[in-house]
Amino acid sequence: MKVQTNLSIDKDIKEKAQQVGMDLSETAERAFRERLNIKEIWIKDICEFCGKAEEKATAKDPHGLCWLCPDEKWICDECLKSKMSHVTSVQ
Repeated sequence: MKVQTNLSIDKDIKEKAQQVGMDLSETAERAFRERLNIKEIWIKDICEFCGKAEEKATAKDPHGLCWLCPDEKWICDECLKSKMSHVTSVQ
């Protein structure tokens, strides 16, 4: 979860960083992670039911992997439709 915070940065450094397109938030976060010895873990974008590699769904493009609760797994459109059809057909 990202949170807004205040950092004091020398005006000249801030201007030079902006000139070269440096993302100050990303740079500061990386520095804090290194100093605190926090390791980042990258999770592959794959469906945890069929193993299909796919991009995660977004508000602009709802097709893709979505987070399935309460299973707490990533699921692709095809697997989600399949699982939904099982739920609706059993009565």
